[in-house]
Amino acid sequence: YPNLDTMQLLVTTHVTEKQQSRICARNATMCPYESPFNDTEPPQEYFVGGIETYALQLEHSAEAAIFYSETRDSKFAASNHEMEGTLYKRLSNGKSVAIKEFPKTRASQPDVISFEEILEAAGVSSLEESLTESSQRYFAGVTIYEPVYERYGDHRTLVIRNGIKLVFIQQGNVGKFDFPTLLLSLVSGLALLAISQTAVDVVALYILPLKSIYRKQKYELSVNFGEVRENKELRELLLNYSEDFEVVSAALAMQFGSESFLAHLEAIILFAVKSYENGVMDEQRCLKDRQRSSKDFRKT
Repeated sequence: YPNLDTMQLLVTTHVTEKQQSRICARNATMCPYESPFNDTEPPQEYFVGGIETYALQLEHSAEAAIFYSETRDSKFAASNHEMEGTLYKRLSNGKSVAIKEFPKTRASQPDVISFEEILEAAGVSSLEESLTESSQRYFAGVTIYEPVYERYGDHRTLVIRNGIKLVFIQQGNVGKFDFPTLLLSLVSGLALLAISQTAVDVVALYILPLKSIYRKQKYELSVNFGEVRENKELRELLLNYSEDFEVVSAALAMQFGSESFLAHLEAIILFAVKSYENGVMDEQRCLKDRQRSSKDFRKT
């Protein structure tokens, strides 16, 4: 039976018919009674038996409209003949159990599902199951009041239908790979990483109480590589220092296990290298002075 509020399917399980006549005038603005109609005869009730033995034949389809219009690829549009599905029953512990499988079918063959399977998926064992002392599941579900008027609206037959309301909802997400979107996500992620690193540096180097210590630990002053390129002896010393320092660091780390000691050792060696560099420069300066003095002596 059509459900007028949502245009969904209503399967009637119980019907009550009431013969009524008008007790308030049609043009009356107020009626002292709950309803302007009153029963003239005892109501008649009907049960629809064997609902569980009925079955539904379903034809359905789905389409990702944007993707299909762009590519015309059949994987973005399909009907039930090209789909596979499963009907599940949810248990009290939250888990689901498969009740029926729906394989791919021929073009002229719909999906068939019985009301017994639908009720089982909803957790209803039988429509004759008692809800209260005076009510069964036949009376539960959706109720529709359908008045049929006769004799210029002074008499009517009120039909009350109880039944199972079936609502069909298609929902889900369909996606596809898009390289520009991937590239945009990667660039955005790298930009966020760079911003976070800059923010941490600013906080550590200019805001925190130990900012001066953090600044010294973050930045390391190296030797003047312009002088290293000009001085062969200093260049060889730095190369030997680099190779020997890795060996010494590994040995000390195994023996002491202290990174701070290694840091101090590195500072000492850098200081020694810098001192050597200054000494070489002083020696070269003295040599030039002696050469200049010798020339002056010869002239004299």
